[in-house]
Amino acid sequence: MKYYRLLSFCTLLMLTTRCGSDEFFGGAAPPAGNQTPSPTDDDDDASTNGATTTDCAFRRGMTFICWYPGCFQDDETSDSLDAIRDLGGNWLAVVHTWYQDTKTSTTIYEHSSKSPTDSDLRSLIPLAKEKGFSILLKPHVDIVDGSWRGQIDPSNLSAWQSSYRTFILHEAQLAEELGIETLSIATELKSRSGDTSYWRDVIADIREVFSGELTYAANWDEVESVAFWDDLDFIGSDFYYPLTDDADATQADMEEALVSIGEELQTFSETQGKTYLFTEIGFRSADGTNTKPYDFTSDWPVDEQEQADAYAAVLATYSDATWLDGIYWWRWDPRLSYEDPDGYLIYEKLAAEVLADVWTQEEQCN
Repeated sequence: MKYYRLLSFCTLLMLTTRCGSDEFFGGAAPPAGNQTPSPTDDDDDASTNGATTTDCAFRRGMTFICWYPGCFQDDETSDSLDAIRDLGGNWLAVVHTWYQDTKTSTTIYEHSSKSPTDSDLRSLIPLAKEKGFSILLKPHVDIVDGSWRGQIDPSNLSAWQSSYRTFILHEAQLAEELGIETLSIATELKSRSGDTSYWRDVIADIREVFSGELTYAANWDEVESVAFWDDLDFIGSDFYYPLTDDADATQADMEEALVSIGEELQTFSETQGKTYLFTEIGFRSADGTNTKPYDFTSDWPVDEQEQADAYAAVLATYSDATWLDGIYWWRWDPRLSYEDPDGYLIYEKLAAEVLADVWTQEEQCN
């Protein structure tokens, strides 16, 4: 029998008072780095980046994604955006996916049956802004044969790099046209992010056409090997750290793991002089999701409670972290009617209740 475990009193109040260890999560001075508040910030006196009711810069984000032309113009899109706002969300990470055929291919292209179109973004972004959202544009390169983008190994590196530059400058120009606040220069290109001089040149080219903030959405186990964070405004992490090795882990077990991970992230943040964005973070409503949050294929039994506990653990542990500027949960579909019983979607699941309990307490910031 499913049940909903209420957040602890401390968790629910942490947006207005600092609970737990101020020494680590609340007491340290914020690291140097980009402290630019979001356009919804009405508090000129906010002095940290924690998600408190006196710091409206914290990004309460949801990843908005679909995989076919016209999908951002679905009849349900407006209602879907409203549902995120009802949870207290104030940012969207909008994913725009182009493709290459195999991991050794050298050409990146807009797929005729899989890629949302530029027209989709020109429809979605003004609508989302009208509803009060700020936008992170998050371009993805997916591989038609199902390989992971983090293993891209082109047969001709120079040709692939030229194709990627064309792709990302197109995205940067589109972002500038649409008044998008933040752009990710790439997502999870683990096998290619070591090409540091190439990325520094690409970043410089992007800044010629895009006036907003930049990040790179690094895979969770890649972040510390990236050497060009100093050219960006935020450290971006697609945060899929395994929390425990126990499918029956409690929320407290998960929080213990997250505190340990957070200590490492805070140290790296201070070393780089940049704050983090969790450019993705998510858990399936499936038994065992906390052990491998990145696993989207295993046939695990449905377990809404584990998903809700993982959400609650993240919010309890990181909502007041001075080294973190925001979280973008994976994921939300433009179609509210889309059914995803054991997947990452949270609409009408227990995790949505957990998220709303915390996020709606911050709504006075808007």
